[in-house]
Amino acid sequence: MIPRMLSGPCDTKFCTRCGCCISICPQECITITTHAEIDDSCTQCGLCREVCPGEGTDLKEEGRKLFEGSCYNQYVGWINHAYTGYSFSDAVRKRGTSGGVVTSLLICLLEKGMIDGALVVGFDPEKPWKTVYQVATCAEDILESAQTKYQVTPLTQRIFSLPLERIAVVGLPCVIQGLRKVQALKQGEKIRLLIGLFCWVNMEREATEFLLDMLKVSPEEVASLEYRGGDYLGGFRVTKKDGEVITLDKECYNVLPFLFAPERCVCCSDFTNELADISMGDAKFMHSQKGHTFVITRSQEGETMLKACLDHVSIDEHDIEDIIWSESSSLFFKKRGHRRLLREPSVHSEEEIDIPVKNRLFEFGFTLIHKNRNFFRSLFKAMPVELFKLVSRVITRERS
Repeated sequence: MIPRMLSGPCDTKFCTRCGCCISICPQECITITTHAEIDDSCTQCGLCREVCPGEGTDLKEEGRKLFEGSCYNQYVGWINHAYTGYSFSDAVRKRGTSGGVVTSLLICLLEKGMIDGALVVGFDPEKPWKTVYQVATCAEDILESAQTKYQVTPLTQRIFSLPLERIAVVGLPCVIQGLRKVQALKQGEKIRLLIGLFCWVNMEREATEFLLDMLKVSPEEVASLEYRGGDYLGGFRVTKKDGEVITLDKECYNVLPFLFAPERCVCCSDFTNELADISMGDAKFMHSQKGHTFVITRSQEGETMLKACLDHVSIDEHDIEDIIWSESSSLFFKKRGHRRLLREPSVHSEEEIDIPVKNRLFEFGFTLIHKNRNFFRSLFKAMPVELFKLVSRVITRERS
């Protein structure tokens, strides 16, 4: 018998808040606030513990099982092919984070009947500064969910009970790691495609509220919010109910992960979403005026679905080394994540990777500020907005 889980599927300090436990729970007895909690209606079936990614994943070994025929790279995981690309639709490309490939791919797969719907992150219609997972079943739904959301967002839909048979899911590494475990069970057989986004660290919802406060906008005044609004690379853009639009350049809030990254994010070693069928992220090194997307296919299913949508997206094969070195700061930081786990031994893959001194110093600075984040939050909150922008730009330069 599975031992009774008094508080949640895993020790609270390991909870990623991915929501995979909620997505599979037959009793609907799990809720997530600061961590997953189980109520008294639990029947001790153990499914939540079975799919929980919280205590870590051996990315290399799990990828080996999943991606037969792919090649392994110690920085980015198993690779079928690496590309850069963009959407043929100017409207989608402008609406997306960087090239619009994720958005166009989902729209194409829906139009061609290869999926029935997708689980994507959008904004709560009632509280448009809060993010939620939503079920998208048409192009309009997909387009509405475009752009990265910098906010912890648990998956709350019970996948096995959705009235869809072929589902794509877009998620951060913790979500994808958990859903790979869900896929191994009968309850996950509807999942057809996992699209993973690159992720350095996510941020608590308080980071969004911090920015609103910095801009002297109350949550109740918000009509809509974008984290990558405007021209590429975009920035934090708030539209108030009275029609006023207020913006901050993206680099002006790169300090926020130091202050609002969840504890468990800091221990994650997966930047490029190594267990996804297709992984995507910013191709900033292209210096594109409209944005390009890095695309890594890992599974044959991912490669097939991408190639089926070449009438919607343009892709060019690209050297994986360009991805590695253009994102080296985030990659190096993440690959030392297993060393920051709070227990021993870690079940993350612990390959030794040579990390330059500059990156070790950045990691030291990040860890120092993050451990004392309550003090630094107060310090930054007291700053005039122009000084906040200046400090953020310095940190952006040092991280790059």
